Amino acid sequence: MKLISIILSLATLGASAHAQNQIEQLKQHMEQVCEASLVVRLGPDQFHDERVMFSNVARKINETGVLRGREIGFGLIQKNEINAWTVNMTSTHSIICVPIAMVQFVHYEGELAAIMTHETGHILNNDQGSSPKAEFRADAVGLDILIKAGYSPFDAAAAMGRFEMYSGDIHTDSKARTQFKSDHPITPDRIEQLRILLSTYTAQELHTRGND
Repeated sequence: MKLISIILSLATLGASAHAQNQIEQLKQHMEQVCEASLVVRLGPDQFHDERVMFSNVARKINETGVLRGREIGFGLIQKNEINAWTVNMTSTHSIICVPIAMVQFVHYEGELAAIMTHETGHILNNDQGSSPKAEFRADAVGLDILIKAGYSPFDAAAAMGRFEMYSGDIHTDSKARTQFKSDHPITPDRIEQLRILLSTYTAQELHTRGND
């Protein structure tokens, strides 16, 4: 069973006992990796809109075909943290952990998609750790996935702008660079890279990729 199915099949009442057991094992595995309980453990009325938005993004990423046989679990977790991260278990098995607080923070689907495609970029790049170079590369791959999934490329810039305002990361002087986490480039540099990347796409390419 593909790991993504645990998120895309939020209601499993009609599944066989064997399938239910498999799903429960997957849930427990994802909770161990993400170090938090999954939101699907809660009642169906809790965080309904957030669940739907999250599942839409996971489905659209899967439908792009970029996963190329990899098994990726998209875990929406009960954690009050504005962050998202990827855990590579093996060369073909990875989990993306997204706290419910992150989904609420971005407000709309396109920005959430930008975050989740960025994390997918880390997986496809086989990143084993964070570094400015790895983050730039994940931004580039994530942008391409974002467009292939049918979202606007400007959703990536919107998400970064929201983070910039949230973190106060609005300075580009040397002091800001040295104070910022050494494993991530500062947000203005990432936005500048997005601007450069977007200039390499034609309007027709953006339209075609977004409607594949």
